Amino acid sequence: MQRKNNGYMLVTVLLLLSISSVMTMSSLVYLKQNYNIIDSAYMRKTLEYNSYNIVEVIYSNVLEVVESSLENINTESEFVEYFSGNNGEILKSTSNIEEEYNFNFTIQSFVMYNIENNIQIKIVLKTEYENLYDRVYVEMNILNPYSLGIVNYDIKEIVIIDEIRELD
Repeated sequence: MQRKNNGYMLVTVLLLLSISSVMTMSSLVYLKQNYNIIDSAYMRKTLEYNSYNIVEVIYSNVLEVVESSLENINTESEFVEYFSGNNGEILKSTSNIEEEYNFNFTIQSFVMYNIENNIQIKIVLKTEYENLYDRVYVEMNILNPYSLGIVNYDIKEIVIIDEIRELD
């Protein structure tokens, strides 16, 4: 009688071991999926922070260009003329950001035009992080201090970020 029970015991033990291994494997799969979700959320948040960091760096570069240009400009028409023909200087000031801050980004569009003697800049930039990307739209206004009659001004009162929003 004891020999017959050994066979059943072996089959029962093997059955229990196979069930427990299937349960272990399925819980490992669920853990991996949760990790991927958490990792994806982290990468998305990192991408968002990188995008806004780049916007801040571009804004500070525009501030520097405007501040240095206002030292050489004395009239309203010189202000408009300088920025209408010299938008390359603002673009040049953003070219070293990728090397300096290790962000992989591209400026997809850069439009600069004159509205009522004020300069408006519209930028669409694309930031990449691993296999994800983020597109951000930025709109800045450079107010002409000569047309507004501002004598003593803070440079941040002249260069204003009107809108920042994510695209897509």
